Amino acid sequence: MMRTDLIHTLTDTPIMDWINYVHTSVEDYDISLGVILTAGIYGYGLSGDDLVEFARRCLERLVAEGAIPVLHEGNDYCPFVPTLRYGRKPEDIVENILASWQAGGGGVTGWGEYSFTMPENILPEWLERWEQGLPVDPEVH
Repeated sequence: MMRTDLIHTLTDTPIMDWINYVHTSVEDYDISLGVILTAGIYGYGLSGDDLVEFARRCLERLVAEGAIPVLHEGNDYCPFVPTLRYGRKPEDIVENILASWQAGGGGVTGWGEYSFTMPENILPEWLERWEQGLPVDPEVH
């Protein structure tokens, strides 16, 4: 069970506030798992199962608010390409990202890995294909 009484060492943000408001940082751009992990490790001193639970709760909050997993493979106009790599159902997305991250050794991920953004930051035709469960090829659009 993750501790819910922790306070961020730099920002004094309670851990549950960080989790509950993580989606606000993707409204205009994106957030990656690396940002979440950095906050968990360095801000809240989490490791092991506690870090995994923190990441899970943050990812669950992101997808509950409508955030979509994206790749940074688009163009200057729209850099975010929605990906089906982790599935379409919110619970599949969360579990598949956590499994992929852990299979890769855990720890802080690289820039842009396991990123999310809000639907309004994605080209409408790309979003429509993703919602239909169809792959998006930015070279075609």
